[in-house]
Amino acid sequence: MTSLSIWFWQRMVTPHMAFLAVSLADRGHQVNYVAERKLDEDREALGWQVPDLPNVSLYFASTAHEVERLVSLSLSSSVHLTQGFRSNGSVALAQRAIKARGRRHFVIMETVDRRGPIGALRRALYAWHLNRWRTGLDAVLAIGADTTTWVAQMAPANLKVFPFAYFLQDSEVSAPTLAGSPFRFLFVGALVARKRVDLLLRCLSELSDQSFEIEVIGDGPMRESLMRLAADHLYDRATFSGVVPMNDVTDYMGRADCLVLPSDHDGWGAVVSEALMAGTPVICSSSCGARDVVAASNAGGIFPTDNPTALRNSLASVLAQGKVTSARRERLRKWARSLGANAGAEYLETILRAVMSGTSRVAVVPWRGHNAVP
Repeated sequence: MTSLSIWFWQRMVTPHMAFLAVSLADRGHQVNYVAERKLDEDREALGWQVPDLPNVSLYFASTAHEVERLVSLSLSSSVHLTQGFRSNGSVALAQRAIKARGRRHFVIMETVDRRGPIGALRRALYAWHLNRWRTGLDAVLAIGADTTTWVAQMAPANLKVFPFAYFLQDSEVSAPTLAGSPFRFLFVGALVARKRVDLLLRCLSELSDQSFEIEVIGDGPMRESLMRLAADHLYDRATFSGVVPMNDVTDYMGRADCLVLPSDHDGWGAVVSEALMAGTPVICSSSCGARDVVAASNAGGIFPTDNPTALRNSLASVLAQGKVTSARRERLRKWARSLGANAGAEYLETILRAVMSGTSRVAVVPWRGHNAVP
């Protein structure tokens, strides 16, 4: 199979894309990763770490001159994967240079927050962006449950749109179930209003007649108020562990019985993928882009956003099922390989070759190929 020259254009060296780049290189492709900087300070504060990029050429470029030079050095047959349509810094410079040079171009974008009047304005803005790219863009890789449909409704008829995801590092680590311990819920993320950890804690407090504990990993402006809320309603059942290095989060995922992401909005929610890949069921709101994979997993559940009754019922349902057995965790973990970088690289390769050859072959979305075994 002929290798491709693939260029990633991102603002940071993010693990959400880095492992996919590495897997493509492992498949024999010549892969380049261009970023403005390593990581933002706020990401580092949340425990993010810069991943290694073996066999991938890493460049840093933030000025028009630096960006245009790299695009000019790329092969005429090269494929460029760029981050988003707006608020993307030097990536916007790369997009213009890629179009000017006539290179193959794919934009990766995640679910847009469409709530309220501002959401309507965002729709109009994205419709303008998509129509501005009637030429010079091969396809959109749409991350999020209904992002593919949303983009396709506004995009020019000739623009292809494919479902996509943040494909994370494949791992064979599987933690054993701790016999005799209480059912363990887990939240991982920034402690900000949008994540609705307050809703989660209040709903859990209404299940006080059952045996469980909740661990909260992360930091943010709401930490103190959330700790007071937990102390008032959950007493010693809640643990706030602060920031945990990203490389260690998998261990916490593997010891949990259910991850909960009750956000008012999440473009994807990479912690959902991380939990499923550790064999841990997930409950998320209907406003999380990753709800598609939660539905396909046949584990956990999805509740309507900001609906306390529905969330409480979902929490009660997983509690009634009991702690995750080792056998069930292993089945879920094996299914969730469809969310790993190796599966993502194979899927992306299929998309790129289909678009470049002009065929109508439809790539099978990895996590929709089959449902997880209950």
